[in-house]
Amino acid sequence: MFGISMLTITALVGTSGLGQQVYIRLGDGNFGLGMTAGIGMVIIAMLADRLIQAWSKKRQTELGLKSD
Repeated sequence: MFGISMLTITALVGTSGLGQQVYIRLGDGNFGLGMTAGIGMVIIAMLADRLIQAWSKKRQTELGLKSD
């Protein structure tokens, strides 16, 4: 989740993507589009976090590192 949040900061140095959309829209005063792009980033971050957690738990169980 931290990595996804860094996308907005990387927009300050000229990268393109969803983070830049948040930065540009909020800078222009277009709060609605900025929030929409920001919410999109939050959804992506939450989805990635949940998928990685599920994969990690499954892998730990397969390797015998976790007994659940």
